[in-house]
Amino acid sequence: MGICTGNNNNSATLKMFNCKSTGYLQSESYYGYCSAGSGGMIGFLINISNCNFDRVSHVGDLYSRSQVPGSGGVFGCVKFDTAGNSIKLSNGHHNGRLDTATTNGETFSGGCVGRLEGTAAGTISIDNCYFSGYMKAIVSGGILGIFYNSNVTAYINNCYFSYEIMNLKKTDIYGTSTFKNPNKDLMHITNTYGLSNEDLKKQQSYNTWDFINIWDINDNVNEGICGECISTIQ
Repeated sequence: MGICTGNNNNSATLKMFNCKSTGYLQSESYYGYCSAGSGGMIGFLINISNCNFDRVSHVGDLYSRSQVPGSGGVFGCVKFDTAGNSIKLSNGHHNGRLDTATTNGETFSGGCVGRLEGTAAGTISIDNCYFSGYMKAIVSGGILGIFYNSNVTAYINNCYFSYEIMNLKKTDIYGTSTFKNPNKDLMHITNTYGLSNEDLKKQQSYNTWDFINIWDINDNVNEGICGECISTIQ
């Protein structure tokens, strides 16, 4: 997608720092499930042993169509089928539209990750991230589109999303489905919720973020999709 289609390698270690993609992204696939994920940075990550992404962003619209697809502002789909894998996402954001269509089944969209799944024990942490834009999907969440299966532990800290634009509730951090729902005992969520359009423009809404070295709220550096929202990373 924005940087690469995806990676499926048990021994891989991926690191990405200070990366940004812009523009319209489109993904269409006959196949479904995780390998058909579409993300502003990476389409899918399957059984990656160690990932660290910091200061990554996509500004633009994303369209995804496949069987049971997932689209996310940063990652389309993350899957753990091998124990011990971990993924860390810090200081990331997506500004734009996530438009998810299906040839068969439900659709999932999330501000950071479209689909998070796995049968093996692993961890994912999402810190200091936000989403501003609009989602079109059967199941959607401000940070995670859908999170299911029982062994992946998720930590979501100090993340925000524009709930008014998407007509979500402040508490709609992740989506719920009729047949795929999370194990809430493995969800650890701290200081994460939806913000109004007006509060998105206020630095005090992000009281734990680094506005000296990483973030900036300034009309002159806002780019594109939502000019009234927090700026891109410096």
